[in-house]
Amino acid sequence: MDLTDRDYAELSAIIPSNTHILDYRNIDDMRDIWCDEAEFSVNEPAYLASGRDDIIAMLSLIRSSHPEVRHVVTTSWIRVDDEVVIESYLQIFNTTAMMVTMFARYRDTGVRTPVGWRIAKRTCPNG
Repeated sequence: MDLTDRDYAELSAIIPSNTHILDYRNIDDMRDIWCDEAEFSVNEPAYLASGRDDIIAMLSLIRSSHPEVRHVVTTSWIRVDDEVVIESYLQIFNTTAMMVTMFARYRDTGVRTPVGWRIAKRTCPNG
């Protein structure tokens, strides 16, 4: 699969857009990030959300139950093989305690849709 410069630009914007929406904006804007049939899985504690509505509900619950945290995502790498994968590091920063409270990774599978690139699958392994 060959990607254009525009593809790389759109893919590079998905992760920071997701983070800023999660931490600061209207959570319904996540509809511009996730596919309808997307999956989000976390390995520890084990969790799976299936479908964009379930993912948005989960993220909304996280935001409302932990308003003091910010998601810092760095060192994203777009890898193209049989699929398009964005690998990133995630730090959860507690603004009350002023410390990192969790470190994990995102492995996002991107898919091109008629309205642009979206996340079709996210796995979030710790460490």
